[in-house]
Amino acid sequence: MGVTDDAAASAWELLGLTPGAEPTEIRRAYRRLARTLHPDVHPDASDDERRSLSLRFAEVSEAYRSLVA
Repeated sequence: MGVTDDAAASAWELLGLTPGAEPTEIRRAYRRLARTLHPDVHPDASDDERRSLSLRFAEVSEAYRSLVA
């Protein structure tokens, strides 16, 4: 099962990368965003903020998986 062009473009954009970035760049971008967005890093955030962070973290994680698969 391949990634559609729109999904791939969205994945690159979510990670803040240009298409064709090296695997090390992809991993670095993902880890940077994961540290920023992970809900556990924000224990004082409200429930709504933590929910929003969780959704964004899930989107970034899926984008990463789609690019390294």
